[in-house]
Amino acid sequence: MPTILRILDPETWILTVDDDVRHLPNAIENLEAAAIADPNVAYGYSDYALWRKKESAGKVDFLAGYGGCLYRRGFFAEDFLPYFNKAISRTSCLFQDDIVISNYLYLKDIPRQRLALPNCNIKLMKSRGCMLEHAGGADALSHGAGSGMRTKERSLDAINFLRKNKFFYGSRVSVR
Repeated sequence: MPTILRILDPETWILTVDDDVRHLPNAIENLEAAAIADPNVAYGYSDYALWRKKESAGKVDFLAGYGGCLYRRGFFAEDFLPYFNKAISRTSCLFQDDIVISNYLYLKDIPRQRLALPNCNIKLMKSRGCMLEHAGGADALSHGAGSGMRTKERSLDAINFLRKNKFFYGSRVSVR
């Protein structure tokens, strides 16, 4: 949030990455090339696979930040801060910022696109050991650190909270 508030130029790109992932050498250049080709789309290498297992490129509901995401500052309007503050009042949303951000982008009609290129994709990252050892440790968010909920439970709780407060994008995503 501080980055979004500090940057005013709507054409500035914001890159997010996780600190427990080693990114492939050409990851940023690939995101940049995609953004130059179509600057009206948010791009990333991973999505939440809560409802499907897929590693191919294409439109996704939720971009997952661990693979790296690129957003244009102009995607976030003046209503983002109140939306974000309301969302993170729920602990599950605080720890599921990828869902909160992707949901906001959906509400603003901004497509989310997953990249899967021969030289940079999640399968290649996994095969090259890019998910660092401490990423799966007992203190990792995926194992419930901070919120007391594992990823799937926390994600479903965040979606249900957003839906209950009438700013979740609705029925396209089934919650199980």
